[in-house]
Amino acid sequence: MTATVEPGILLEDIRKVLGALVKAVEATSEQEPVDIVVPISKTAEFIKFVKKVENETGVRMVSFGHAGDGNVHLCVVRGERSDEEWREKLHEVMSRIYGKAYELGGVTSGEHGIGVSKRKYYLRETPREILDRLTEVTREDFHQYSITWGAQNFREALAEKQSRLMGRSIDPNSEIVVTCGSTEAIMAAMMTVVNPGDKVIVFSPFYENYGADAILSGAEPIYVPLIPPEFGFDRNALEQAFAQNPRALILCNPSNPCGKVFTYDELKFIAGLAEKYDVFVITDEVYEHIIYKPNTHVYFSSLPGMYERTISCSSLSKTYSITVWQLGYIIAPPHIIDAARKVHDFLRQHRTIIVERLRRQIFPVSALCLQQNACANPTK
Repeated sequence: MTATVEPGILLEDIRKVLGALVKAVEATSEQEPVDIVVPISKTAEFIKFVKKVENETGVRMVSFGHAGDGNVHLCVVRGERSDEEWREKLHEVMSRIYGKAYELGGVTSGEHGIGVSKRKYYLRETPREILDRLTEVTREDFHQYSITWGAQNFREALAEKQSRLMGRSIDPNSEIVVTCGSTEAIMAAMMTVVNPGDKVIVFSPFYENYGADAILSGAEPIYVPLIPPEFGFDRNALEQAFAQNPRALILCNPSNPCGKVFTYDELKFIAGLAEKYDVFVITDEVYEHIIYKPNTHVYFSSLPGMYERTISCSSLSKTYSITVWQLGYIIAPPHIIDAARKVHDFLRQHRTIIVERLRRQIFPVSALCLQQNACANPTK
């Protein structure tokens, strides 16, 4: 997966800050990680600016650029500063950081109080058809709770789409649960198959929630490095991790934050280990339709014998540029979904049924991209 950024700068930053957010927490930062989104072509330039500010101010900042969507995770470390000095330094640093993001045409978010927005920034604007349908639905009678595992018509639309892409018939009534975004989907999947005291394999670098999800489930993460610059993995190291008898492996494909697209051969190797050691595979496939040629996305559950041990998690957020709508889902065999629904009921019961009712407009949009399952230029 390649993007129009300066790969040398990103890779150097990744080498220095593998597991950046975990390290930031260990450094006792007193500021929550801030997401700063800049145009994807400006990600490397922005990270370079962050390093410049860090050198000039003496304030340690842990930054990690994600080439997939222009998102930069930033955490400012307080260190030994007094309250007064910390407030002054934080304001100085973040004013410069936010100003640069604005200059580059990006958006910043966070609780520091200087958030700015200049223009639309995501890979593509939210399709007009979806927004028009949203306006219609707000005037219709869908303002009460939906079924906890997702509105019937939405699950049917998901089943139709994913059956075509995954190469198998998916039952909307027994193999899907709709969640509050893919983040909840992964947490629910983890709590469905993992027990306290179990181990979970996590490829590193990783989306910051994976390690936390394992720990919240009472499990111990086993980190297996993805090695720059291609972010492949050492097969011996991975089998050593499997030999520790983990309960599950988390597979983010395409990978956040390094953008790696796992090859069919790599997935087959992982599948062989999962079968050999009887391990569940929890997939995060939220970037499934944002693929740069010549890469192709292979659904792990579509590999021979893998559907029964795969919990597939994804959402509509990235594909349709509707991240705030929190439309995620889990697809898995009925016996796993039955347990996942029970977990979901006590995590977060309902999504917004209004957005679930949009299914007739959501899924036809970008149909060509979805049918081909590959985008030569996903910015268009």
